[in-house]
Amino acid sequence: MTGPSPIERRRYVRLERQHMLRHEKYNFRMVEEREAFEEGMLKNYSHNGALFEAGTKYRIGDIVKLAITIPGWERYKNEFYKQDRTSRAEPVVVLACVIRVEALVLNEIYDIGVQFVSIDEGDRWSLMRQIKAQMEDG
Repeated sequence: MTGPSPIERRRYVRLERQHMLRHEKYNFRMVEEREAFEEGMLKNYSHNGALFEAGTKYRIGDIVKLAITIPGWERYKNEFYKQDRTSRAEPVVVLACVIRVEALVLNEIYDIGVQFVSIDEGDRWSLMRQIKAQMEDG
């Protein structure tokens, strides 16, 4: 027998898909641009947040920079010129605040829940349109 289901606190529909992403703790004081991204696996996302699996344990309140690879999302961008389908897909790049950390394998693998705090508004709208289309397609 299972207990009562936890209260759902999400305000936005999340799409359950696995995609690759790169993540790093964001440093506001960094003078020179460097990329020290680590790879992880996106588990679900909305236009306002995401859940991903990582080998890095972040703390609640940390700001992380994410580069999320979602195949086909750029089709939903409002642009005058769209590159052909043979071009390499660009990731969605966002800054996000860590709001949940759960150890899946102690000291090795973590589920990291984040809320987007800085995302291009055009990208946010594109994600909303992409999620809606994916939900309708099943």
